[in-house]
Amino acid sequence: MIIESAPLVVESVKSAHVTPGSVFTIADYGCADGGTSMPLLYESVKELREIYGDDLPIHVIYEDQPVNDFKSLFLRLQG
Repeated sequence: MIIESAPLVVESVKSAHVTPGSVFTIADYGCADGGTSMPLLYESVKELREIYGDDLPIHVIYEDQPVNDFKSLFLRLQG
């Protein structure tokens, strides 16, 4: 599962260069309905918030082919 890579991703987030005043962008290419990546992205954002606080703008991009069922992704994002 993708969540098993969380420790590696969190370590990468810790070592990422963040420029003050900039936006931190995370992209999920080939997101499908987002179900497998959302826990990983949650952990990444959580770590960024712990390090940089709530003032850091974080932009998450979900990308997939035009034929993807984005409605499922949007419903999952809404909870």
